[in-house]
Amino acid sequence: MDKVEARSILEGILDELKTRAREELLGLIGNPICIEKKGQSGATYQIEYEALWDAEPGGDLRGHGRHRRHPLPQRLQAPDRRFAGFL
Repeated sequence: MDKVEARSILEGILDELKTRAREELLGLIGNPICIEKKGQSGATYQIEYEALWDAEPGGDLRGHGRHRRHPLPQRLQAPDRRFAGFL
């Protein structure tokens, strides 16, 4: 496993989450998605991602993803859909 490649794939998925409608992200709360992605090297990576409330329901959303043991930085989305930063 190439940790750099795995992290790059995960970051791409989390970046894509920023473009989704808030309503779609709300559907990911408590419903993590597990997928397999092939990297440029040909290696296959199992990836899990989901949305979480940052502090309280109705507030900012956190996009969270991981590849097995490698958690990624989390991105926040405010209720008005603006990108609220990284954790």
